[in-house]
Amino acid sequence: MVGYSLKRIILVILPIFFFAECKKYNLLEDGYPFYENYFQGTIRIPEKMLSHSAFFYTDTLIVSEVSLQYGQHESIVGESFNTLLNIKMINGWNSFKDLEINVYPKDYEDFITKRKQELELFYLGNLNLSKRYSSYLILVSDIMDDYNIVLKVFLVNVNDNKVVSVTRMSQYTCFDGDIKYIYTDLSEKGVFIQRSKLLESDVIIPEEYQQEEHEKIIFKFTYNRNGFVTLLK
Repeated sequence: MVGYSLKRIILVILPIFFFAECKKYNLLEDGYPFYENYFQGTIRIPEKMLSHSAFFYTDTLIVSEVSLQYGQHESIVGESFNTLLNIKMINGWNSFKDLEINVYPKDYEDFITKRKQELELFYLGNLNLSKRYSSYLILVSDIMDDYNIVLKVFLVNVNDNKVVSVTRMSQYTCFDGDIKYIYTDLSEKGVFIQRSKLLESDVIIPEEYQQEEHEKIIFKFTYNRNGFVTLLK
């Protein structure tokens, strides 16, 4: 119970700490671009996951709010689970490691051990973006109780068995009266547009600011021929 309280505090103060961006990565959350390019190709995906029978998403909306919460998802276990959970964007290491108030161990291996007990990973399907690389949609479920829920969907691009990029595509967060939804549309020109939408809040927002506060564009991006994220203005 104490752990959950600390975790809730962390979720409140987390966005304050991350306002840096560079050419390689951007690890910002909750209304900010959240992605990473892996130019060195150090993360290898198990063959079992690569040979998965592909269900391809074809809708322009990558993952709907309803599908995110209530869809039938295939659980990821074993070697594939361990490999994906060791990706720091997925396990949340970069979000928690430097916080002064932290329920998690400072040692990375101990952190992973704890996160293995908390997180569930699910395979949603593939996006048919290129013949040069494969694109897997992975749901990360971090549910504390019926009222505190974080669901994230990441697109993992894999080229020659190696992860080349990871992008947060959607997120549903229910926390202390606030319900937020991040979603991504794919345009006809192959441009991804990611938006943040406030679904419900205990905070009273003046009418003239409601539209601005309730929905906004986070960023626009595409993938180059090798599967790396390219930001667009």
